[in-house]
Amino acid sequence: MSANASTGTSRYLRVTVIGLEFSSPILAGLVGGYYLGEYFHRPWFGLIGLLSGVLLGFYRLILELRDFMKTNQSKSD
Repeated sequence: MSANASTGTSRYLRVTVIGLEFSSPILAGLVGGYYLGEYFHRPWFGLIGLLSGVLLGFYRLILELRDFMKTNQSKSD
């Protein structure tokens, strides 16, 4: 495998991980909020879990994309 193919594959894997790190907190917040709402008989826990998952997902997305851009910029220099 050439160095260029390895770098391209590495970038695709990194983008995949970024996508998973964005979607995982959203799904976890939604599921956790749903079960908390069922347990405490408060349906709005699902909404709170979803919103906190979205906020955490965007926070992780921004951090990962910042790191991804720094890594790609240093490789191109």
